Amino acid sequence: MTVLSDTRHLVLLETSGNQDYIFSTNRLRENVGASELTWRAGTGFVLEAVAATGGPTLWDDDFLKMRGNIAKGIEENGIQVIIATSGKAEILVPDRETGKRIIAHATSTALQYAPGLDLCGVISDVFPWNGGQANKSHIAKAIAQAHRHFVEIHGQLPAPAARFPTLPVCHSCDTSGLPAHTIMEREETRSRAGLAKNEAAPKWRERLNKLMPSDEQGKKYWEIPGDLNNLEEEFPDTDWIAIIHADGNGLGKIFLDFHTFIDGNTASDYVSALRCFSLELEAATEAAFVQALVTLHQEKRKLDQEKRHWYWHLPILPLVLGGDDLTVLCDGRSALPFTQAFLRAFVEQTKIAPTISRIAKIPLGKPWLSICAGVAITKPHFPFHAGYELAEQLLRTAKHVKREDPGCSAMDFHILRDSVVSDLVSIRDRLLVDEGKTCLTAKPYVVDGGKESHNVWVQAHDITPLHDRMKILQLRNQDGRPCLSRNQLHELRAGASHGATEADSRMKLIRHRYQEIDSLLEPGGSLFRDAGNDKKETRFLDALEISEFWSGEKESLDGHIDTIPQEENRGRNQIR
Repeated sequence: MTVLSDTRHLVLLETSGNQDYIFSTNRLRENVGASELTWRAGTGFVLEAVAATGGPTLWDDDFLKMRGNIAKGIEENGIQVIIATSGKAEILVPDRETGKRIIAHATSTALQYAPGLDLCGVISDVFPWNGGQANKSHIAKAIAQAHRHFVEIHGQLPAPAARFPTLPVCHSCDTSGLPAHTIMEREETRSRAGLAKNEAAPKWRERLNKLMPSDEQGKKYWEIPGDLNNLEEEFPDTDWIAIIHADGNGLGKIFLDFHTFIDGNTASDYVSALRCFSLELEAATEAAFVQALVTLHQEKRKLDQEKRHWYWHLPILPLVLGGDDLTVLCDGRSALPFTQAFLRAFVEQTKIAPTISRIAKIPLGKPWLSICAGVAITKPHFPFHAGYELAEQLLRTAKHVKREDPGCSAMDFHILRDSVVSDLVSIRDRLLVDEGKTCLTAKPYVVDGGKESHNVWVQAHDITPLHDRMKILQLRNQDGRPCLSRNQLHELRAGASHGATEADSRMKLIRHRYQEIDSLLEPGGSLFRDAGNDKKETRFLDALEISEFWSGEKESLDGHIDTIPQEENRGRNQIR
């Protein structure tokens, strides 16, 4: 019989550089395979290492059963899994040697089955446990120390690229630039990392398809196509491609002082709360994704009732779906309604998650978690990595909302019609006129909680008025023609590029002919509103920009507010 000590160590295993690992190739099959391997690094690789070291057997090919096993908090031989999620795991172990064996097993598995993935593990100093009855502050300090230690250790390790030397000179992989490992069909070369990602793609598809609900006839609302190569060929045929990147708000603040927000004072109380919080967060993100798909599916069905066609195949591909992170590649005309539906569904899912709602209310003042998203909509030939970077920049600007009201969710978006400039700072600088006093956009927009907030900035950026203006721009007369002449809208858009005064002057010349224009104006009868600090901004041009994207129509308004001509960029990193 093994006699366990009254102390424990914490093992932290975490992946780094996930975005580079997932998006280092321009092949969708390899992107999703890399996403699956990142998920397995924190789940399958770790749980198998735990079982091999004498801990509980928690892994199951059915990931929902696996989470049920983790939720039980089973402890064997002093080993207990606290968190095992995409790219991250935290484990209690009775001694340092046990922790070393778990780290060695998990990282060796990663080297073998996920070459190029950066998985690193550290072990905390010893801390009191006393059968779980020790004070919760001890394990809180151990977790904080492990994260600091991780940063120190990881910074001393060579980058994963060092595992793939290119000297002596060798043939490079056709998709990643790494040294080639083998020759595929049609004489395409693949690296060892690329092959591993390809092999993992079917598991990714199988796991995500388990999340999809079915209709009354038992048919799933949405499925990933069985042949990802066909999907790769389909995306370039669309008019626009969107990259959506979403991330939860306020989690750093919660985890920083997590021990102060939980019920109970013991280490076991802390472990149970952290485990439940993590599991609920992952389930909430997945449920929100599914609900957004169902919402979009229903909207598409309404748009196409005359054809009696159900949109079983929605052009949406989740590249990252884990924790509070979501990265999606989709048809540009589905991106904005999908994003809005996802953000709202995420809030609702966290409201009904008992641990999340109870804990979030203390530091954030609201019994839910909010979330933000950046949406970059580009032409299919635009380099994917640049589109993803733009989506990340848009996400950062959307997160301004959490400084104003942490209970609100927001999104920022941009439709990149001009590929000459793709960084957000340069894009937004070009939208400043009147010597920088007038901005031709009012982004970002608050999609959830804006009406209820008492914050002036949040109220001013609520998305509802944007929707109202968009609907006015989409109105058609009995002949099926737009109620607002496209030529006149083009004139207003062109006038805005010369400043608020010029745009309002042109608006006043035609206002008597188009009564719908009154619904586009701000209080005071202008297309622009006061943004404070002697500055102005407009929702009119934002509504004009997205009117074709939220309606699902393929007919585009002529012209756009950018003054630089559109140019094509057909580089090597096109989505294929």
